[in-house]
Amino acid sequence: MSLTRKKMFERNLALTRDMLLEIIQHPEKADDIPDGARVVGLPRDDPELLKANLKLVAKLARDGDPRPIVLIPENGRQGSSEHGLASPGVSC
Repeated sequence: MSLTRKKMFERNLALTRDMLLEIIQHPEKADDIPDGARVVGLPRDDPELLKANLKLVAKLARDGDPRPIVLIPENGRQGSSEHGLASPGVSC
């Protein structure tokens, strides 16, 4: 079953909240995100959203969106909220 747009939005909103809280606690992490970048969370604990977000990244790259894409692996809300920044200029 694929995610509805509403469910994808709700889950990504929760990821965004977690990322923002992490940046508030560790402001230096924001230095690795270029201005205007598309920031995409890659949740390890939600395979359905992970797949949907990777499809979105591929579409952005295919469509020639010139903005950098920053992928942020997520460890999930249960464990530590370790965020690592990956490849600020992703191409697919």
